[in-house]
Amino acid sequence: MSKERVAALTEQTAAALHAARSSLGSAAAITDEVRQGLRRGEADIAELAGQASRVRYADEPRPHLRNAQELADGVDRRMRDGQRGLGEVGDDLAQATRALNAGRQFVAELEQLPERQVAETEQLRQRVEVLSRAVRDAGDVVEAVGARLGAARQNVEPLLNASSHVDDPNRTAAMIAEAGTGTGADNDVMSVQRRLVGLSEDLDNAQPQAAVAAQQGADLANTARVAANPTRAADQAKPGSAADQDAARRPAEATQSALRDL
Repeated sequence: MSKERVAALTEQTAAALHAARSSLGSAAAITDEVRQGLRRGEADIAELAGQASRVRYADEPRPHLRNAQELADGVDRRMRDGQRGLGEVGDDLAQATRALNAGRQFVAELEQLPERQVAETEQLRQRVEVLSRAVRDAGDVVEAVGARLGAARQNVEPLLNASSHVDDPNRTAAMIAEAGTGTGADNDVMSVQRRLVGLSEDLDNAQPQAAVAAQQGADLANTARVAANPTRAADQAKPGSAADQDAARRPAEATQSALRDL
């Protein structure tokens, strides 16, 4: 019975690591989309400074104020999109965390069984811990970046909500400049971009680790399955058979059940 339990636990661990790898890949792809979207708004942020100067010195400042508000609206829209994207990244990282937590539980139970492959199981546990730390650190970055985007949006709100009437060109120009430079949206967005670059690099580094861990888990599961149910070569199911398909479904179904129970 112990061999069958080892086989089941290794299959569940392999499925959990595969799920974590998939979630990390999705998080990395969406992070890149957020970076690209914010980068496309950098020119509009820079242009706000020019509109501030025109409002200050133009004989008729209102058209330039409207231009500045249109630019600010586009910047705000990109930042809203960035916040939504970061929310999706956070969801992916949370899913990866749940999968890795499940994998950790499977490995912990596996380590109590005498018929496990000791060295391979220990290495698998270490890989789960490394990936868990990487996912946790990425989640902290996502939270911090989301806060910076929120601050940046607050910096452009006065401009978005300003009246189109210009009583004081100097004060209106200062409001526009504050939205685009100094302590305004420019600094916050540039900080976000730097943090997103680091986040992308961290996720890119984690994906190969997740791939290796998932493959190691799959190899360990195959070895344990053969040990638990040895068959003559003539009796083994052919690749693509119903038996193989059932075996492929079992780890995923087991992991989904384990994730629901967390």
